[in-house]
Amino acid sequence: MSSLTKAFIFFFSLPLASELYCQKRITPSLRYEITTSQKVGRPVKSWLFPEQIEKGGLPIIAVQDKQIKWIRNVESKSLDLPDGYLTTLFSKGGNYFGIISLIESLKTSNRNKILQIEIYTSAGEKLFSLSRNQYYDDSIPAIVISDFNGSMIMGQNSIGKLWFYHQDGELSREVELFSDASFDLERTLHLDLSEDGTSLAVAASKRGASQLGSKAPKPSGEPHLFLFTRSGDEVWRKTLPDFGTSAAAISEQGDFLIANSYSVDMRGNIKKTTSLFDNHGARIANFDLLFKYAHFSPDSEFLILAENTKARVVELSTGQTAWSHNISRKQGMITVVRLANKAAVAVLLVAKNEFKNGEFVFTNSRLAVFDRFGALHQEIIVKDETFKIPALRLSPDHQKIIVGFENAYYIYEANN
Repeated sequence: MSSLTKAFIFFFSLPLASELYCQKRITPSLRYEITTSQKVGRPVKSWLFPEQIEKGGLPIIAVQDKQIKWIRNVESKSLDLPDGYLTTLFSKGGNYFGIISLIESLKTSNRNKILQIEIYTSAGEKLFSLSRNQYYDDSIPAIVISDFNGSMIMGQNSIGKLWFYHQDGELSREVELFSDASFDLERTLHLDLSEDGTSLAVAASKRGASQLGSKAPKPSGEPHLFLFTRSGDEVWRKTLPDFGTSAAAISEQGDFLIANSYSVDMRGNIKKTTSLFDNHGARIANFDLLFKYAHFSPDSEFLILAENTKARVVELSTGQTAWSHNISRKQGMITVVRLANKAAVAVLLVAKNEFKNGEFVFTNSRLAVFDRFGALHQEIIVKDETFKIPALRLSPDHQKIIVGFENAYYIYEANN
């Protein structure tokens, strides 16, 4: 090799070497250590770790079989769950929650039931309750609760309608998404409300989708992504690629929206797309994955997306991928993801899905902590704990991680 060639290689290697050196210097050198570990008496179905918890504010909320408990070091109070209880829904910041129940109709010969929705403040004060007929052959509606004031939005996939309710339970608006659509149980509808309560993302299809290449007259479900104001005004709608959709998400202030879409051919092959938009309806980027889990950084600068074994962090303003990571199937699957401000830290809760005692549960849990460049910075193994619904919180400044299991919750704090 000539001296000129060596000089050429050395010269053009300098920026890369310098960049890598700088990245090493600014990578956080923190380690997370457990500071709190608290067991609970009865199994917990789901947890709420409110935003104020790292400031010593609101207590942790645990949903169990027959009651909801408020926990601050020791149990402080509880609320009994009603007969016919289905699930508990929380607003994004944890200021409000809803209890959803199915009640038997007084007409004993009728297979229909009554859907009861009760909305509470995080302190357990009831704001309102409402009831509506739930037909035996219809799906349970999608519901989101505003963290701003406890108002509620409900959507029914089969008829493609939205209902907007005030914080006192009064109906303020009813919206039909597709004027030319007919009743269809195969139609999809997914809601996500910005944490400030100003913007609603809706991913919905006009009809149920058929397989790509099938002889159906209209195989595409014609999926769309909508942006609505909190009062129910439609800001815009965009057609999504592919035949169906299964998820949507919106950033805290409603600046960015994502929706996934997919098509399945006759052989079972899946074409996957995740589309990123700004709040003006401009498409920023498409990604070749069908996200199941998503979390916008609190500063609305980055986004983490994940499938079962793949995770990707995206810069929102450009749509560029900051980093991506695949986990081995032997390690399990991703169950939830969280991202701190500036994407300084990302946390994945990874676990194995096993069939035990007649039901599927997650076991062999571990927290995978990544730095801003996608390097696996720390693995935290959690032994002898199981869960069904994942519960994970990462503080915006990445100083605290909280994770909940069936019989305990753990708090880890950064030791910089």
